Amino acid sequence: MAVAVSTKGVENLVKQINAAYGKVIVTAELHSDGWLILVGENPIKNIGNASDAVHYLEGVKHGIELMKEGF
Repeated sequence: MAVAVSTKGVENLVKQINAAYGKVIVTAELHSDGWLILVGENPIKNIGNASDAVHYLEGVKHGIELMKEGF
Protein backbone atom coordinates (compact mmCIF):
# COMPACT_ATOMS: atom_id res chain seq x y z
CA MET A 1 0.00 0.00 0.00
CA ALA A 2 1.43 3.38 -1.00
CA VAL A 3 0.45 6.48 0.91
CA ALA A 4 1.34 10.04 -0.01
CA VAL A 5 2.24 11.97 3.12
CA SER A 6 2.82 15.69 3.47
CA THR A 7 3.69 18.11 6.24
CA LYS A 8 0.06 19.25 6.23
CA GLY A 9 -1.08 15.65 6.65
CA VAL A 10 1.06 15.19 9.75
CA GLU A 11 -0.22 18.49 11.17
CA ASN A 12 -3.84 17.47 10.52
CA LEU A 13 -3.29 14.14 12.25
CA VAL A 14 -1.88 15.95 15.30
CA LYS A 15 -5.01 18.15 15.34
CA GLN A 16 -7.24 15.06 15.17
CA ILE A 17 -5.41 13.43 18.08
CA ASN A 18 -5.66 16.55 20.23
CA ALA A 19 -9.35 16.92 19.38
CA ALA A 20 -10.01 13.29 20.30
CA TYR A 21 -8.23 13.74 23.64
CA GLY A 22 -9.87 17.08 24.36
CA LYS A 23 -6.68 19.06 24.90
CA VAL A 24 -3.24 19.50 23.39
CA ILE A 25 -1.16 16.46 24.26
CA VAL A 26 0.74 15.87 21.02
CA THR A 27 2.93 18.18 18.99
CA ALA A 28 5.02 17.43 15.93
CA GLU A 29 7.84 19.70 14.83
CA LEU A 30 9.65 19.35 11.52
CA HIS A 31 13.42 19.79 11.83
CA SER A 32 16.18 19.35 9.28
CA ASP A 33 16.79 15.76 10.45
CA GLY A 34 13.13 14.70 10.64
CA TRP A 35 10.04 14.99 12.81
CA LEU A 36 10.28 15.51 16.56
CA ILE A 37 7.16 14.03 18.14
CA LEU A 38 6.25 15.16 21.66
CA VAL A 39 3.55 13.54 23.76
CA GLY A 40 2.84 15.74 26.74
CA GLU A 41 6.20 17.30 27.47
CA ASN A 42 8.20 14.18 26.69
CA PRO A 43 10.04 14.07 23.38
CA ILE A 44 9.41 10.62 22.01
CA LYS A 45 11.98 10.55 19.24
CA ASN A 46 13.16 12.03 16.02
CA ILE A 47 11.43 10.30 13.15
CA GLY A 48 13.27 10.51 9.86
CA ASN A 49 10.42 10.73 7.38
CA ALA A 50 6.79 11.79 7.28
CA SER A 51 5.37 8.34 6.58
CA ASP A 52 6.98 6.92 9.74
CA ALA A 53 5.66 9.93 11.68
CA VAL A 54 2.14 9.23 10.42
CA HIS A 55 2.47 5.55 11.33
CA TYR A 56 3.51 6.46 14.89
CA LEU A 57 0.79 9.12 15.26
CA GLU A 58 -1.89 6.73 13.95
CA GLY A 59 -0.89 4.37 16.77
CA VAL A 60 -1.23 7.17 19.32
CA LYS A 61 -4.64 8.09 17.90
CA HIS A 62 -5.80 4.48 18.01
CA GLY A 63 -4.63 4.15 21.63
CA ILE A 64 -6.59 7.25 22.65
CA GLU A 65 -9.70 5.96 20.91
CA LEU A 66 -9.40 2.62 22.72
CA MET A 67 -8.90 4.39 26.04
CA LYS A 68 -12.02 6.50 25.48
CA GLU A 69 -14.04 3.38 24.67
CA GLY A 70 -12.79 1.65 27.80
CA PHE A 71 -10.80 -0.97 25.88
